[in-house]
Amino acid sequence: MRRFSLVVAAFLMACSGAPSGKGTDFEVNSGGKQQREPTSSDEASDSTTDEDAADDEEPVLDGGTTTPAPSTATVTLDGVPMTVTAMEIQQGSFSAGQYNMFIRFEGPGAPKTSDVYVTGKVTGTGCVPDGAVPEGNMLVVRLKAVEGKGWSTFSPKLSAPDPACGLTVSEVPTSVGARFTGSFSGKLTKSDGAQTKTVEVRFDVRRTE
Repeated sequence: MRRFSLVVAAFLMACSGAPSGKGTDFEVNSGGKQQREPTSSDEASDSTTDEDAADDEEPVLDGGTTTPAPSTATVTLDGVPMTVTAMEIQQGSFSAGQYNMFIRFEGPGAPKTSDVYVTGKVTGTGCVPDGAVPEGNMLVVRLKAVEGKGWSTFSPKLSAPDPACGLTVSEVPTSVGARFTGSFSGKLTKSDGAQTKTVEVRFDVRRTE
């Protein structure tokens, strides 16, 4: 009987001791089941997952909408890149559904406040004559005079609509937040016919009002 009591006592002492072995990370929960405690590698994995999820999120405005892409425009005259300083869209007053855009730039041979003036009404390619009430799209380049008064105006010099003038309008900004996008590639002639310029223009401008 004494031997049996000693055996029981030894068994109980063995059960009350900490489990043997290195790196043990289990404990007994209130339900009597073993539960593994989180390790440092688990925490690092969770942190990485949270960071990855944050990287995937798009920036949003206060109203919860996705931040719009910034407006961009490039202007090249006779192969020389200009510096674009401002972009502005106005709703046209000459014809319903017409939108006017000014891309102001400066650079060699183009004093400050020179601009590209684009009139857009429909998507597609081609130009209508400058100076007429627009029923389509039109583009002119106005180089500010060196003395600061007036402009030298360059345009396609059309007498009739030309579907191959070099202008493409991909999107017309019919509402606030919409974009005016397109491009021009071709030669423009000075209003007095004395000079031509090779012009490259690309624009993607958001309407803000």
